[in-house]
Amino acid sequence: MNETEQAILNLDNAIAIAKEIGDSSGEACASWNLGKVYKKLGKLESAIAAMEVRINFERKIGHPDIKKHEEELQELRTKLTSNTHPKL
Repeated sequence: MNETEQAILNLDNAIAIAKEIGDSSGEACASWNLGKVYKKLGKLESAIAAMEVRINFERKIGHPDIKKHEEELQELRTKLTSNTHPKL
């Protein structure tokens, strides 16, 4: 198992534990980090799904960094759209 695969496994475990103990903040943080790993791998759909967990958490609590994180997520969505619908 390489480092990236190990990171994904560790983050998946962290998310599962956070959910089990009701740690929404921990789940959001681990999900964001998992999204970053997927982004590096070019798995944009998986990255977006993971990162949306943090966005939803931040929106719920009124976190001051939400705007910055929403912009980063929007950039991924734009990139995904341009990759799936190339210009002719």
